[in-house]
Order: sequence, then C-alpha cells, then structure tokens
Amino acid sequence: MEADNALQSSLNLRKRLHIDDQLDTACVYYNLGENFFTMGNGKKAVEAHRQALGLRETYLGEHVLTAISFDRVGSLYLKMGDYQSAIEPFQNALQLREKLLGNHVDTASSCHNLALTYFETGSYSEALNLSQQALNIRLDLVPGHEETADTFHLQGSIYSMMGDLVLASEAFLSSLNLRVALLGEHQDTAMSYHCLGQAQCDSGFYNEALDSLLEACRLRKELLGDHSDTATSLELLARTYEALGADDLASESLVFACEVRAKLMLEHCAVTATSGDSDNTTDS
Repeated sequence: MEADNALQSSLNLRKRLHIDDQLDTACVYYNLGENFFTMGNGKKAVEAHRQALGLRETYLGEHVLTAISFDRVGSLYLKMGDYQSAIEPFQNALQLREKLLGNHVDTASSCHNLALTYFETGSYSEALNLSQQALNIRLDLVPGHEETADTFHLQGSIYSMMGDLVLASEAFLSSLNLRVALLGEHQDTAMSYHCLGQAQCDSGFYNEALDSLLEACRLRKELLGDHSDTATSLELLARTYEALGADDLASESLVFACEVRAKLMLEHCAVTATSGDSDNTTDS
C-alpha cells in the first residue's frame, strides 16, 4: 500500500510540476499497474498499464518496451479470465517482437501466451499453430527449460481437446520428462503425470495410465494433501482400475477421493459459517 501511495504521489507531482519526461512517467504507470495487480485490483492494474502503453506507443512507437506493455495488458486480461480482450494486445506484442527480435525467447513467450488464450476460447487450430511456433523457438534456444515444458504441456492439452490422444500423450510425456529433470517432485510434475495418465486412459492404454496415475496420486498426496486435484487423480485412478477389472482397488480409490472431497466440503462450510458469524458480529 505504501508503494502504491508513493507511485501515485509521484504521478500527481509530475502533473503539478508539468514534468514532460513521458517515458519516465510511463515507467511509473507500469510500476503502479504491477502494484495494483499485487494488491488484487485487476481493473486498476489494467488501467495503469494501458496508460503506460499509450505513452510508449506515442513516444517510442515500435519498440521492445511497447511490446512489453502490450504483453502485460494481455497477461492481465488472461489472468482475469477475459480471454477475448487478451487476444488483441497479445497479437500486437507478437507482431512487434517478430519484427524487432525475430526468433527470441520473448517472441516464443508471446506465441505461447496467445496460444493459451486461443485454447481458452476454444480456437484449437489457432492455438496449435502458435504453440508449435513457440515450441520451435524454445527447442532451438532453450531446449532444457521449464518454459519449454510448459509449451509441451499446452500442446498436449490442445491435442487432447482436438481428440488426437496419441499426439497428446507424446506432448505430455515430453513435458513430464523435462519437469522430472528440472523440478523433481513438484505440483507441475504431478500435473504432467495426471494429464499423461488421462490421455493414456482415454486411449485404452490402461496399464500405462495406471503407472502415470499412481505417480500423480502419490505426488499430490505428498505435496497437496486433501486437495481437489488429489481427489481428481484418485477418481481417474479408480476409473483405470475398473477398466483393468480391479474392482476392489477401484472402490478403494473412489472411497479415498470421496473422503477428500468430504473434508474439503466440511472445511468450506466451516469457513462460510465463521465468515457469517463475523459479519453478524460486525452488524450488531
């Protein structure tokens, strides 16, 4: 909050003193937007970043900083779930970075972000093309990097939605191999195990799916405990056991999943009740 007030005071002082260093003012707006985002105020964050973007477009034109502002506005819309609004700034960021930087990690980032946005809107063909463009650059420049694993994972999700489970499994496996090497026992590694297991299960490769899902369940139990993701993996594990004819193990996994969801429901009810009591106390 203090940083937010300081940045706002800096802007007000610039206006009063008629300071004309617009690029420096753009930086202040950019930082103000970051502070608003950290505080959870997405709407004000977008407004501040759009102010920075407007100044950079006017005084810098086609510049890497302008591309950064376009990308940041798109990222904010993406995080807020406003996917349609995210498309245009991401497109502008990508266009600038392709022109100014060529095959560069930032260009790959723009391709990935736009691909993710198209994926969220159900435009899978566009998402696939952009994810492949991002993947080509990342495999060339940073093959053993976490962001390369992220793009493999995104591509696996796209193939899954398009019904190509063989290519989905290949992409999820590539993502998994990188995450195991780079992250070890991590939530993202568990996600890769789960998604690979789901693609294998949906393809009818139940023995392979079983191995993947057992690892997903183990990691999620250790890292997350009683969590909805843990329950989801347990439910898919139960489905896989059932397909293999292991009905007792399927029932056991399903019971564990139900127990996790029941605990989460009770915790949610307890929090809601406590919140209600607090509100009533305040009102009185």
